[in-house]
Amino acid sequence: MTSDIAAYVDSLVARDRSPSTIRSHVRGLRRLQKWLTSNGGPGLGKSVLISYQRYLHSIVGHSGRRLSAGSRAIELSVLRQFLVWWGQLHPDQPPLAPAISLPRRPDNVPRAILTEEEAEAVLAVPTVHTLVGLRDRCILETFYSTGIRRQELITLSVSDLDWHRQTLLVRAGKGLRDRVLPVGRRLSWWLEQYLNGCRTRLIKRSRWTEPLFLTLRGNPLRPARLSEMVRRYIRLGDSGKVGSCHLFRHTAATLMLEGGADIRDIQALLGHKRLSTTAIYTRVSIKRLQAVHARTHPAERAFTMSIGASDSVSAEQLRFEGLGG
Repeated sequence: MTSDIAAYVDSLVARDRSPSTIRSHVRGLRRLQKWLTSNGGPGLGKSVLISYQRYLHSIVGHSGRRLSAGSRAIELSVLRQFLVWWGQLHPDQPPLAPAISLPRRPDNVPRAILTEEEAEAVLAVPTVHTLVGLRDRCILETFYSTGIRRQELITLSVSDLDWHRQTLLVRAGKGLRDRVLPVGRRLSWWLEQYLNGCRTRLIKRSRWTEPLFLTLRGNPLRPARLSEMVRRYIRLGDSGKVGSCHLFRHTAATLMLEGGADIRDIQALLGHKRLSTTAIYTRVSIKRLQAVHARTHPAERAFTMSIGASDSVSAEQLRFEGLGG
């Protein structure tokens, strides 16, 4: 199976699949290979694949919890794509891809969203008179202002900044799609502070010239370290909420919707291929729904009118209306 996996990976490269997609496929197929080996190396067959799906459902991760339906869906989708390719390579064998059943992904809203005040508290945590603090503040401002993904931020280059048009070019984002993001006045100010007061000193220690954000040693940022840094600042912001880089993405989308942005504009900002992916934020953005509810629901209108008819409401009236003890 090792040779088949290597050939399949070569086919992904030939089809210009993104590096992150290729890593995901390799990781999933190596897991299958390891499971097959630990179970005596049975050949691929429908009953074996059904057993493997049961195995994925039973896996307990580092957090002590089982793989989520979303994680299992990704793993099994990888396996199904591999089996389709494998079936084309072995047309004399019965098709195996139909034996893979993808679990239904829960349509959950993001668990944590920062309020505007909480986001500002997190942004204020870095000590901006130090090289690290100024760089980190600029990174947080970029996440907050643009809703950019972690890997997209890491791969930003200085040349992606267009000062004349006040835009930021994201090259080969998710799905290898480019998009252009607005650079607001506030983010523009922080980028200028970082480029002039911090990056000029970091670049002297670096053999890299293009990456926008660099470590103290002048190297490109690493994903895990970046997540760890953002998670620490969120914790120090005392919001009581847990998250990392993606939390700012959720926050930017939700607050912009609450501010009146159109959902298709949010789709363009976040780089979602499907509007249905963006639509999840309409369920998180509760303020607009609360305003509509207060304005249109008959119970709310009647209660407002009854309160307005009298300067005070007695406890007896509240109990009568079913609102008291």
